[in-house]
Amino acid sequence: MSPLIDLPEHIMRVRKVDAQRLTLPWNSFADFFKARIYDRALMDRTFLTYCDDDKAARSTYSYAEFGAVVQLVATFLHDHAGVRRGDRLATILFNHDVTVVLYFAARS
Repeated sequence: MSPLIDLPEHIMRVRKVDAQRLTLPWNSFADFFKARIYDRALMDRTFLTYCDDDKAARSTYSYAEFGAVVQLVATFLHDHAGVRRGDRLATILFNHDVTVVLYFAARS
């Protein structure tokens, strides 16, 4: 069976891209995230689906829904928990949709 990619060739292509100093249209992760959640072509598409087989639970978020929840949590972290840019936030969380929301909110 042959490999899916030719690894040495793949590595060389990546090195060439890195040498070209790829520039992105966003200045930060927050800019990238906002561009995605407010993109009319993506707003109604599924961004995240969480399934908990033990509880037979399933949560699905569109880009717009996920962005709204992240913004609510980011506002809470800033206004009520006093988290500021540059602060560090430690978490002990399970593999859960709330964990993903919190991580995104901390970066927003």
